[in-house]
Amino acid sequence: MVSDSRVMTMEERAAFLKSSGTLSFRGEARRETYAWVEGTL
Repeated sequence: MVSDSRVMTMEERAAFLKSSGTLSFRGEARRETYAWVEGTL
């Protein structure tokens, strides 16, 4: 779990969202995909 109690300005939030990349995953089987999602959450 990520915890960051620091307050961000709107400009900092915008910069963070702009710099965030897309995460993708493709499992070879449905079981593998569900296991990855469960482990990530």
